[in-house]
Amino acid sequence: MTTPWRLVDFASPLVGGGVLSSGLVQEEIRFLISPELIAARLFTERLDKRECLVVTGSQLYSKYNGYSDSFKWVGAHNDETP
Repeated sequence: MTTPWRLVDFASPLVGGGVLSSGLVQEEIRFLISPELIAARLFTERLDKRECLVVTGSQLYSKYNGYSDSFKWVGAHNDETP
């Protein structure tokens, strides 16, 4: 049995950061490789300092290299996480 893992993102009070406008760092990359996370922007307001959003079941769809200006999509990812 695979142990579940968690990813914590605290880069921006706006869920997804600048994924739909600008920016290509921590939070934006995570939302690009798991694009179903972008749907959370439809129903989540700016988070306060003591608030969090918990999302479960997201999958990886893309492989990438780099960060910010060096970011490059390198192919599809087959996520076999149960």
